[in-house]
This record gives sequence, C-alpha cells and structure tokens, in this order.
Amino acid sequence: MTLQTTGLATLALALLTASGDTDYKPAATLGAQLKQVKDAHHLPAVAALALRDGRPLESAALGDRKLGESTPVTPDDVWHLGSDTKAMTATLIAMLVDEHKLDWTATLSKLFPKWTDIAPGYGEVSIEMLLGHRAGLPAETSPNKRFWKMRAAKDQLQARTDYVHDVLRVPADKVGMFRYSNASYVTAGVIVEQATGASWEDNMRRRLFEPLGMASCGFGPAAHVGKVDQPWAHDCRSGTCKPVPPGPDSDNPPALGPAGTVHCSLADWGKFVAMHIRGERGEKTLVSPESMKRLHQAQAGGSYAMGWGVVPRDWAGGAAWSHNGSNGLFFATVWAAPAKGLVFLSATNRGGDEAQAASDEIARYFVSRYAR
Repeated sequence: MTLQTTGLATLALALLTASGDTDYKPAATLGAQLKQVKDAHHLPAVAALALRDGRPLESAALGDRKLGESTPVTPDDVWHLGSDTKAMTATLIAMLVDEHKLDWTATLSKLFPKWTDIAPGYGEVSIEMLLGHRAGLPAETSPNKRFWKMRAAKDQLQARTDYVHDVLRVPADKVGMFRYSNASYVTAGVIVEQATGASWEDNMRRRLFEPLGMASCGFGPAAHVGKVDQPWAHDCRSGTCKPVPPGPDSDNPPALGPAGTVHCSLADWGKFVAMHIRGERGEKTLVSPESMKRLHQAQAGGSYAMGWGVVPRDWAGGAAWSHNGSNGLFFATVWAAPAKGLVFLSATNRGGDEAQAASDEIARYFVSRYAR
C-alpha cells in the first residue's frame, strides 16, 4: 500500500466543486448529510467538523469503525490524515527558520554537504522549492525497490535518511515546475532531523502536538492490534470494502512519515488549522506571522503553497486553503477560509474516488451553511 497522493488533478477537482453553486440543496443537518454521503459512496464510516475562530459550529460521526462489527464511530475518534501531514512538516520547517536554524533559501547542496554524489540538478534547489513540490524529485506514487527496502528496514529513521540519499542520486527532472512529490516532504523531514538532532516524530510531538494540546495525534495506524478501539482502515479497490487489521499493511512505512502518516481526531486537527488562521491574521503563534504568510503564499503563479492548495473563492472572502490526504485506506480533507475564520474538516476510513466525492459533498454542505 502506498500513499495516495493529492496530485494536482485531484486537488483541482476539490477546489472546483467546493466553490459552491446556487442550485445546491444541502441536507437539513450535518448528521443527515453524512448519512447521505455514507450510503451514496459506500463508506464504512465518516466524520466531519466545522469551526469558526477555533470554536465548533457543527460536528457529527456516523458508521462503523470496522465493517462486520457494530462498533460505531464517535466525534472523538482518530483518523489517518495522509498527506494533510505535509502542512505540519512545513510548519516544523517554519519554526526552525524562526529560530535561525534553517533558511528558506538554503539549498540541498549546503544542507547535505557530505553527500557529494547527489545529482547536480538538486544543488540549487531550496527548502522553499522543496515544500512547494518544485524540486524535480520523483512523485513516487507506486511501489518500487526503494519502497520495499523501507518496508523491510528495522531502523526506520536510518531508512528515512537512506531513502532521501537514494532519491537525490537520481537525476533531477523539471526543477522549478510543480510535480507533487512525497519524496520532497520526506527530504524535508530529514532536514528537520539534521537541524535539531531529534527525529521528525519527536519534533512533531514537542513542537506541535504538545503545545497545541493535540493529545490524540500520533503516527501510523491509530487502532491497536486485536481491538476495534479506533476506525480501522478499509481496502475498497476490488469494489467491496474489506477491513485491514492494524499493522504494517494498514499504512506506509514509518520512514515516509513526513509525507503523510499522522493520525488525529478532527478536533485536534482543527487546533492546528486554527493556529494557521490566527497566524495568517498576524497573531503570534508557534510560528511568526511572517513565516505563516510565507507558508500560505502560492508559488510561482500556481495554486500550491507549502502544504496547502491556495485559490481565491468568493465564499471564503478571499483565499481558500485546501488539501486532501490518503494512504489509500483512509481519506481526509481540510478546507479553510482565513478571512472568515472558517475551518471545514472531514474524514472516512476508506480511500479512492468514492471517498473523494464524499468529502467534496461535505465541503459543499459546509459552504452552503456557514460561508454564504
């Protein structure tokens, strides 16, 4: 199982359909909307949350943690966020820039001086280009020798570094052009580790989860082996959804963490997004207002910033931020309208086109109800 990337086409679909249309008729309540999308798109379970200025507007959860067992999900359950992790990794980089341990313009040749064998094209690639998916690194969207090597590694921290060194030896392709790349964010994770002397996971806990009170957040499968204590992953690629037990087969190798292995409750995830909105408005948060604005600035005339898709939307009163995340077995979507202080989150324990369509319909419900 590999990370289901939020490529440009997928992101553009969400940005288009969640922009709202005047003929859309939402359900009467969020619970009714979730029932509608759960049935229409064959979801084992689904949850959603809307916030304004960090305070809940509406939340609901519906369905089973594991198909075949009648254990219902709750609004406090924990969901795999997939590539929505990327905004968190970018935030760690911003913190280190504020501490003068890193610089946005630092290049890979200076960051990895001992790696004299990296491909020449990466020499002038900056951290900012890396986080904007403009580094020329491979997309890595299907299993290959590097993936299986990581899967088999006993030391996942060393596997992360070895992976980055390996991909940087492959000739760069189209440096400066947008190409969604999980490898770029794994590279960013190794940069965090080298700058701090601590693992990416430890940095996430100490710098984000603990200060923001994100107690539910962690890495990899949230459910415990042999228990149905959190939503299970489901593989629906055959057309029938089958539960996948917690373990190696229910997520990517931990080495790929900076690109997408975080799990959180929707409420705790919302704390992170709400912090970004406060920072965009100029408030001092864990990140300086200057660095926050840089994180949210779309690069080179495109629609991707650093961990966020960014487009103008009338309903948002200006720029809207969005991102999807999936490891193929879960799907999570964030929408934020900083000008209005709005955050819309949804998650389901399956992946694929049906999950994408369901998240899109939930976003439309929230837009019609709270952003008019």
